[in-house]
Amino acid sequence: MLRLPLRYSTFICGLGVLGITETSFAQATAGFTAEQAGHGGIVYNQSCASCHGANLGGSIAGPALSGGTFLSQWRSRAANELSLEIHQTMPPGKPGSLSEAAVLAVTAFILQRNGAAPGTEMLTGGETATIGAILSGTAPMT
Repeated sequence: MLRLPLRYSTFICGLGVLGITETSFAQATAGFTAEQAGHGGIVYNQSCASCHGANLGGSIAGPALSGGTFLSQWRSRAANELSLEIHQTMPPGKPGSLSEAAVLAVTAFILQRNGAAPGTEMLTGGETATIGAILSGTAPMT
């Protein structure tokens, strides 16, 4: 059993009282850059908008990638699961044709459009934080 000095135990317990949880730390460290999301917007417009809509609202050809329906399906799943789904299934007829950088950029763009704030670290394929932990809850104005 790991024993921490009393001052560290008190600090860790104090974080719980303040409402700071493991998820809070994940939110602070997970993310993407504004540049990455900007590149994702370009890739999205070229490869995704015709099916998922210019505003990510979905269409007959593809589901919404923003809003309540999207979040109910993806909020509890890891960001890397979304990237993998995009890579393995998109675009229709050419799954796997987008580069890893393009897939991660599109994922960053989708996260940003759902309310996540960009940070200083690029989104990577190994990002295991849940989408809900990454989101700030306020979608930016377009």
